[in-house]
Amino acid sequence: MKRTEIESSNIISIGYDAKTQVLEIEFIKHGKADAGQGVQSPVYQYFKVPQALYDSLMASESKGRFFHRHIRNDFETFKVLLSKLKGSLELTEADRIASKYEKKEASHG
Repeated sequence: MKRTEIESSNIISIGYDAKTQVLEIEFIKHGKADAGQGVQSPVYQYFKVPQALYDSLMASESKGRFFHRHIRNDFETFKVLLSKLKGSLELTEADRIASKYEKKEASHG
């Protein structure tokens, strides 16, 4: 999914697919990073997000605050696992299955 880079202290980029109502957010990775390890920022997808809510998010002055108040705990989500393929980052079907499994395990464990 194509994402738009934004200015935020918590979010790097935001993408939205109106047809599937999937919102995708790439967050800034906070904490200790190992030099030269190429640590990837976490990316999450949120499901059944209405177009109007996405539009409000993009129009908000503080996207991080809007996210925490209106999206974070209100929509089904999973962490997207990214693989380096041919020099770019792509979501693989194996990653999608693994991500769903991790979510299920986390909710039961």
